[in-house]
Amino acid sequence: MYKNRAKLAAVVAAGNTGVNGVTAAMIQDRIYDAACMTYTWMRNTMMTRLEVALPGVERVYYNAYAEKQSLTGNDYRVGTGEFAGVMKETIRKNDEVLESNAGFVKKNP
Repeated sequence: MYKNRAKLAAVVAAGNTGVNGVTAAMIQDRIYDAACMTYTWMRNTMMTRLEVALPGVERVYYNAYAEKQSLTGNDYRVGTGEFAGVMKETIRKNDEVLESNAGFVKKNP
């Protein structure tokens, strides 16, 4: 689209008619799509890495954090076999916050 601020300003000023077939709504849609594609890429990258890290470094971190906060007992300790449920809940909560609350949509580039 337009990388030039003057051209972008002209498109915005032109309103619904736009300039050379480009409207502000089209630019807005492209920016939204780019943000959603970036979110999807980053989410997929981070979820894959988190799933690998959960049994090791993440488990150690969460248990140390709980202990530091004086949260004791089995309700606050992450053992070695609970990671499928933790990942499922992490994905569900991520979808809830970013998709339902913030309006992001998973889009592949």
